[in-house]
Amino acid sequence: MVHGEPFAERALQGRGNPLVAITLINDHDPLNIRLYRSMGFVVGRYAKGVRLVITCRHALQQGAPYTWVVGCRNPKPRVWDVLGNAIPDAEPETDIAFLLMRDPAQAKTHVFALTRQDPPIRNGQILYNAGNRCDPVSGVYDVYIARQQPVREIERIAFCKFSSPTLRMVHPNNADDRAVCEREGFLPHRVINMVSRASFSGSPIFDAELNLYGMDVRGSEPGTSVHAEQGDTVICVPTSALYAARERVMPQIKERIAAYL
Repeated sequence: MVHGEPFAERALQGRGNPLVAITLINDHDPLNIRLYRSMGFVVGRYAKGVRLVITCRHALQQGAPYTWVVGCRNPKPRVWDVLGNAIPDAEPETDIAFLLMRDPAQAKTHVFALTRQDPPIRNGQILYNAGNRCDPVSGVYDVYIARQQPVREIERIAFCKFSSPTLRMVHPNNADDRAVCEREGFLPHRVINMVSRASFSGSPIFDAELNLYGMDVRGSEPGTSVHAEQGDTVICVPTSALYAARERVMPQIKERIAAYL
């Protein structure tokens, strides 16, 4: 992995940056402060600096009493205010959640477009994802932009669901196995040969023009069976699934926005 090309560097580190770093801090024990890092990205922009951010649901399910710190570099690092609790997707088995936030600086922010159709991935294409390396305890803001090439979409569908760690890889032409997965509540995800590590959860998968290909929810760590079989692999919620999730919870989003505007 290497840092992004100049175009992506300007787009993501200057004004308009749509990436947010989500860090949960358990600081009730000063001698054992725990940080849990993930990513999110802006998919809606409203008045008074209110932003709609999408992220993965599993990153928010820590159970302990954590303090939220959400930061964005736009162009300087700033902490955003979280407006209420997360809004999980109405479909219980998706790993999708929405957050409403306020940027106190009300900086102009690019919005990733959620579309009904999933853009194709060309073999050899350059794609990006990002990891949260922030340490709010020491005041460090650092989001790693990973430029990855050549990328290809693996000819498999990853079936998984929020309530289970099970991952089933199915060939697209295997109609019988696909039907079994669907009957058992497993949902289809794209499989892309990209590097992803723990702090990349919730990152958008995007190109240099900031076109969205989906959201990073699982990666293959070295030493696992998936990594041994497929190498570095990202399990990606398709853009179309993100679009459908937003439509399902839009009444809640509108109600929340009205309460804060």
